[in-house]
Amino acid sequence: MLPTLFGFPTYGLCFFFGSIITIVTGIFLARRHGVDKEIVIDSAVIGLGLGMFGSRLLYVIENWSWFAEQPISAVFRLDQGGVSFYGAVLFNVPGLLIYYRVKKLPTFKMMDLFAFSVPLSQFFGRLGCFSTGCCWGSRCEEGSTSAAFAVTFPTETPVWVSHVVEHLGMEKASVEEIQAALPTLPAALQEGSWPVLPTQLYLAGAGVLITILTIAMMRRPHREGQVFAVTIAALVAARFLIELVRADSPAILLGLSEAQWISALLFAAAVALYIWRGRVGRPMPAPLPDAVDPNPAPAPTSPPSTS
Repeated sequence: MLPTLFGFPTYGLCFFFGSIITIVTGIFLARRHGVDKEIVIDSAVIGLGLGMFGSRLLYVIENWSWFAEQPISAVFRLDQGGVSFYGAVLFNVPGLLIYYRVKKLPTFKMMDLFAFSVPLSQFFGRLGCFSTGCCWGSRCEEGSTSAAFAVTFPTETPVWVSHVVEHLGMEKASVEEIQAALPTLPAALQEGSWPVLPTQLYLAGAGVLITILTIAMMRRPHREGQVFAVTIAALVAARFLIELVRADSPAILLGLSEAQWISALLFAAAVALYIWRGRVGRPMPAPLPDAVDPNPAPAPTSPPSTS
């Protein structure tokens, strides 16, 4: 739980280093599949730009009751966390599809090639969530089995504010009300949040495993579009399960949260995509060996001999 690191917002650092690692990894994979690095850079700019915009937009919409009472500048305070993973997916995937269509690139091959960036972005994004204390898990009672995995967050983090407001028996509270109530809080709550499950780290771990799975699948022959489908299916399945122990995602229908309903719909779509591409998708061969240049320079021609 480090809101700042080396004087910079930790969330922003996670986004920066995540972007760099994603681009470098994308260039490496693209080279082995005969794709120019310029396409990787363009894809990164479009994907990261639309992803950040969409993730923040959906978060603001979901929490509009709070943002409506804040200065307009609060909408742009990304250093305090507050993004929606599904908002990023719903914006950057269509944006990249349009870009590949306009450039007349093999759309599903490109989606397979850059599928790794989705779970990798989740890894860095959830580390950012953990640093700011948002997207937290269920409270762990002392002596319970889950208490061994629990963490506490410092004061002024979103999870701490939520626990204070809950303790006061209020739906929401102003900064002044929270400060006035501090002396009356239990000693443990004055020092930080109640112990909770670190669901941010669960999602980060899932992002690493799915990234490895995606890259491993790209090393084997498959039908174009199937790697992307498996990646999305694995991501949303993990999200659906981890939502069961999230504390900041209330149920909206039939006991399921908004994220779980989106997960269920995306899982069904990913399964349908996998089956469809398995029937009509073009075979995508294994990548070129590392030592092979996919775009070799033309061999020099010798001048014609004279007689």
